[in-house]
Amino acid sequence: MNEAAAWVGRIWRAPVGAVFQGRGGPTVAHAHPAFKIGLGVAVRGDASAAGGCSLVAPGQRHVVTADATVTLVYLDARFVDRAEAGRMAERLAGAAATVDFDALCEDVFRLRKRRMNAKLEAMLDAFVCGASRDEASMVGARSTSTFTHAVTSELGVAPRMVRSWARMLTAVDAVATGQTITTAAHEAGFADAAHLWRQSKALLGIAPSSLARSRWSFSG
Repeated sequence: MNEAAAWVGRIWRAPVGAVFQGRGGPTVAHAHPAFKIGLGVAVRGDASAAGGCSLVAPGQRHVVTADATVTLVYLDARFVDRAEAGRMAERLAGAAATVDFDALCEDVFRLRKRRMNAKLEAMLDAFVCGASRDEASMVGARSTSTFTHAVTSELGVAPRMVRSWARMLTAVDAVATGQTITTAAHEAGFADAAHLWRQSKALLGIAPSSLARSRWSFSG
């Protein structure tokens, strides 16, 4: 498929996650700190599937292939736990890739939020906002190894991936609202546009420029 024709549609974003619906395409191998539910896609990697609905767990490296209308739901592991993601996947099993977009976004927005240990949440928030591992660990009066182990055990991915994901989302949100990739990269804390491009490929499987072609909406 022509790259310019792939991954174009509607994207909705909120802190809890995101929904994409539109023309699919290929991705490179990637992994992210979010559960991903896919309708109308083929997923190669460590993913479960039932009723035409694929569920990819946080940190699982996978490849997506699609050449028609698809729907993807991303549920950020910081805010949604495995049980809640599994229940949403079960509800979508057997649904068409053209499931009602607005109703799906509303369902995602209303998902029950994960209850994380308060100290762990404070340490992770500090790390995502730019603190070093040592500085973040001190927020919870824990060692750096304890902090890293706790995040990995709770979310299924290391703290570094969580921070990269948050920065990348900040950057792609900026691209979606009209900023250049270079400006968005710098504002999100990346060294340059090439750094953002590499992170987008590693975390989403596609280039950040692909995301700018879709119609975006946001919920707080």
